[in-house]
Amino acid sequence: MLISCYHAKRLCLVLRPGLMAAGVALACTQAGVALAQEAKAASTFNLPAVQAKSRDVLVTEFQFTGNAMISTAELQQMVQAYVGKRVSYAELEELRTRISRLYVERGYLNSGATLQVAEGVEPFPAGVVPVRLIEGRISEVRIRGEGNLRPAYLQQRLLRQDEAFNMPVLQQRFQLLLTDPLFEKINSRIIPGEQPGMAILDMEVLRAKAYGMNLYTNNYRAPSIGSQVLGVSGWMRNLSGYGDYLEASVAHSEGADPVHLGWTMPLNSAGTSLKLNIDQGSSSVVGASLAAVDIKSRSSGYELGLSQTLVNRLQRKVELGLVYSLRDSQTSLLGEAFSFTPGEPDGYSKTRVLRFSQEWTERWETQALALRSLFAFGRNNIDSSETGPQIPAQHYRIWTGQLQYVKNLSQAGQQIVLRASAQQTPDRLLPLERFSLGGVASVRGYRENAVVRDRAWLVNMEYHYPLPAWQDVGQFKLIAYTDMASASNKDESAQRLASIGAGVNWHRQKWSADLFLAKKLISLPGENSGNLQDHGLHFQLTYHLF
Repeated sequence: MLISCYHAKRLCLVLRPGLMAAGVALACTQAGVALAQEAKAASTFNLPAVQAKSRDVLVTEFQFTGNAMISTAELQQMVQAYVGKRVSYAELEELRTRISRLYVERGYLNSGATLQVAEGVEPFPAGVVPVRLIEGRISEVRIRGEGNLRPAYLQQRLLRQDEAFNMPVLQQRFQLLLTDPLFEKINSRIIPGEQPGMAILDMEVLRAKAYGMNLYTNNYRAPSIGSQVLGVSGWMRNLSGYGDYLEASVAHSEGADPVHLGWTMPLNSAGTSLKLNIDQGSSSVVGASLAAVDIKSRSSGYELGLSQTLVNRLQRKVELGLVYSLRDSQTSLLGEAFSFTPGEPDGYSKTRVLRFSQEWTERWETQALALRSLFAFGRNNIDSSETGPQIPAQHYRIWTGQLQYVKNLSQAGQQIVLRASAQQTPDRLLPLERFSLGGVASVRGYRENAVVRDRAWLVNMEYHYPLPAWQDVGQFKLIAYTDMASASNKDESAQRLASIGAGVNWHRQKWSADLFLAKKLISLPGENSGNLQDHGLHFQLTYHLF
């Protein structure tokens, strides 16, 4: 779960003269769009005014038509002072201008009011004043530079069917569109259409990089299956033309070769996405003390899910997700099927899990907060006839919570990063559903998967300090941190872990590296010391091919 503060991609949106008489212009900014208005003496809406007559009108009623963005009740309240009084044509024209100005003030820049007067007919018979509201639309969208991206992808995220053109709303949608990794920059302009109240949105899109591939090596895997990893990962965007995302990775170590494939497909502009994940792998224990007994396992996993964005604004995003996962594994000892988990038949494990997630993200200019909750309801093939405190539950429930907070301390990039995770369950779980502690992603200074339990909590606190960039050396960032955690099984005492340390992140052109050195504050029983992880050293070196 990664979060960031406001994006800094570039958007330029301008209004061409002639769209309205008020002379509204938009200026380019690095963070989005800034609206600048120049007040002029001319009317705020350029529709024909009713011709002034010599006599007054005894107004009995105002009849509004064509209004959807501003309610009739609000408009009637606005004109209530004129009902039952004699009103001059000049006053009616002033009222029409006020109504038009109300639309403009609320961002409907090409909307306004007109008084309906038919040729050759006495104006306003029986004192009824008909007011027609012309709520302007964007009648056409012109797009350049979108490549193989379907134009509908952009149009549906910027405009809604039968919706009046509102500049602040369009401005926010443009800024949200720039958070989409498909785009690097968007230049747009709004020009007058052929008919009153109609406008044309003209866009030039600069697409972001559509694919990438990385080679990397690290020691982020459990020493029992070989901690040294050599891997390759890649991704591609927009294969279908509808903004989909495909990722794949292969990571080899002495005892494991997992393969991952993931695909995400937006289904509509309302924030519904389809997700598919496939994982395949085999592993064998390579530790000196157990290599002779030939412990091996094979596993496969499939996930199919839907996510739905409920709120999507620059400052806030709320999303729900539902995922159904299937995972099978087979373990063996000396070439024969063997179970290392009580109640598991012949070393074969089968789980089926339904996961319901809720995510809430808040962003400000200098800080961001993300919360995630996950409820899991699973079943497995554990023999229900077997009982005992060590037998995993056949049907189980899990709640997992995550928090991430980022605070920018200066424009130079100094940051405080706080992460927290927790897992709770009333049941005994299979190993693959347990919470793992130890290693670079949890408590640094301990080996990967040093402690694996049913229940756990974890807190990481970091301070990031970027150094000035050196042209020939690259960019360095220093990281000071502390990690702490606790884990336990049902009816067992908790095992605590804690560490402090320092790290460095380096980036130069196509190369990047991470190095963490940690000091464990709590020793574990039966600890080993034959691996770099046991000495608190975690590293990764990456080469970005393209």
